[in-house]
Amino acid sequence: MERRKFLYGIGVSAIGGSALVGSGAFSRVESQRDVAIEVAEDPDAYLGLSRTGSTNSDNYVEIDEKGHLGIDVGENPNDGEGVNSDSFTWFDSLFQVCNQGKETVGFYIEPPTDEDYPEGIDATGVEDTSYEDEPRVQFYTGEAAGVGDDGTESIMGEDNAVSIPVGECIEIGLRTMTKSVDATENNRLFGDELVLTADVDVEGVVPEVGELVLDEESDGLGPNADNKGQDRPYVEWEIDGNEIELTFDNPTDWYFAFDYRVDGESGTEDQWTGDTISEGPLEGEDFGERYQGVTLGPGESESRTVSAFSSVEVILRRGAEQNWYIPWITFNVQ
Repeated sequence: MERRKFLYGIGVSAIGGSALVGSGAFSRVESQRDVAIEVAEDPDAYLGLSRTGSTNSDNYVEIDEKGHLGIDVGENPNDGEGVNSDSFTWFDSLFQVCNQGKETVGFYIEPPTDEDYPEGIDATGVEDTSYEDEPRVQFYTGEAAGVGDDGTESIMGEDNAVSIPVGECIEIGLRTMTKSVDATENNRLFGDELVLTADVDVEGVVPEVGELVLDEESDGLGPNADNKGQDRPYVEWEIDGNEIELTFDNPTDWYFAFDYRVDGESGTEDQWTGDTISEGPLEGEDFGERYQGVTLGPGESESRTVSAFSSVEVILRRGAEQNWYIPWITFNVQ
């Protein structure tokens, strides 16, 4: 079993006030043997926590200077200050959880109790109201759609555990409920630690996942087709549900390096990051970060098969000839 903690804060509008962002990001291991424990940054740990690339994630999720993930639904770049009072609010795709261990795990978040909330606020709604059993904060999978919690599935508590196979990720959203909360008395709905649990002995529900579909408006489709027709670097694909096989081909006499990313994963800098591409379909753009790179020598071809919960993106922006670069080609889960 692996338990992780992160801090998150939720401000209540009318007073606002952002809350602390950060977390303790290490595993606690109990054993009768000598144990070596390595402290990893959140995106690299066995239970990886990272941003998703969504607008909600960009606005409310931070990785601090120690590499720890935290959520702060207080002030945002658009001058918002917390969630609305007397309301339900949903934040889809706030962060993602990746199983980077060795076995499938059941993942869930332990529900906070009354003692975890600020004075005057209970973990659920006020008694003798229609909201008395509704949790103040609830993390979920899926996307809020329609009425109420339609389209979402709670992951609060072991009974709502979700199965995450090795190498797979799930996206997590947040729902808040501020019914009967007086924003003039309480400027923070929650601002404490939560415990995330991944347990190989817990049999979680396998989340329903849609099918990957090519975004026909992807900027890279035209350049990719042109390259294929002229014996230049190109990529082909075959989709099976939420799984896609990417085949990278380099029929030229030079080296080229493709990149692909799954579910908006974070990238890393290299020696070209920050420099500007001077010509071709990506002229004027940054070489950007590296994700899951595939470097091909002259005449080489390589295939990679990946599965996704939200998206797969492919790009070519490293190699000998910038005029042959390929902008992002995107596949979205629908």
